[in-house]
Amino acid sequence: MLRRIIGGLVVGLAAAWIGSLPAVRPHLDDSKLRLARFLDRTSLALEGNTEHRRLLAAGIEYAAEFPEGLALRQIGRSVGMLWIDVVDGKGKNSTLQCTATLIAPTLLITNQHCIKTEKANDRLTLELWIDYHGGTPVSYKVDPAPVESDAKLDFALLRLMPPVSGHQPHVLGNLRFRAALPGERLLVLHHAAGKPLQVTRTRCRVAASGSDQDLRHTCATSPGSSGALVFAEHDHAVVGLHHARRPKDEFVPGAATPIAALLAKSATLRRLVPAGLLQAATR
Repeated sequence: MLRRIIGGLVVGLAAAWIGSLPAVRPHLDDSKLRLARFLDRTSLALEGNTEHRRLLAAGIEYAAEFPEGLALRQIGRSVGMLWIDVVDGKGKNSTLQCTATLIAPTLLITNQHCIKTEKANDRLTLELWIDYHGGTPVSYKVDPAPVESDAKLDFALLRLMPPVSGHQPHVLGNLRFRAALPGERLLVLHHAAGKPLQVTRTRCRVAASGSDQDLRHTCATSPGSSGALVFAEHDHAVVGLHHARRPKDEFVPGAATPIAALLAKSATLRRLVPAGLLQAATR
């Protein structure tokens, strides 16, 4: 009986909380905002609960907990949560989230597996919530047809759909690409599990480089982190693109594609790198 009473109170409080969400702008999908709020059980208002302590133990922190002036907050303004809606041939809908970063005014990078459909007649709709910290998001439609993509390297370059008006998205400026150094400290900004922007930097290092196309790291991530850029902590250079986690591997939990492999494959990315820095970045 006590369990039923407690369960009823929890359901009632959750319903009241979700029902009291602020109104969103007309072009936003209200169901996405409600889902995001529901997933965000660890909002700053609930800081200190069990889930929040678990994240801190894993080395994952909320970006909003850091002062605005820090470099990671500036980088975070270009990082977004990519919503992927898939409708199959029978009309069945499924939704998932990945991470994407704006690297040019209308160009973003994420993982190819995030936009991969199972069948040719599946319909894909993409939406980017940029610099999302749990409030009403700034949302942009994304063209699902990639500018470039590669399944082996697991990257996709996508474009925002016009018109991009009103609030102009912040672009990751002064791009610096280089190879990761053995054992160096890293930084990952990501939207794990559909939550507001998170940062992994504690116990986050280069673990190994299995090949020219494989960079292993020890940074804690979760589903939804796929597509996040991996930065060197000391100079904030881009060293890789996170694409997988290995929860059963205690010491090397994450995998990324090295930036040199991406630059070798993508002419679009190479055009973003100053000519004098391209050779150093591809070593």
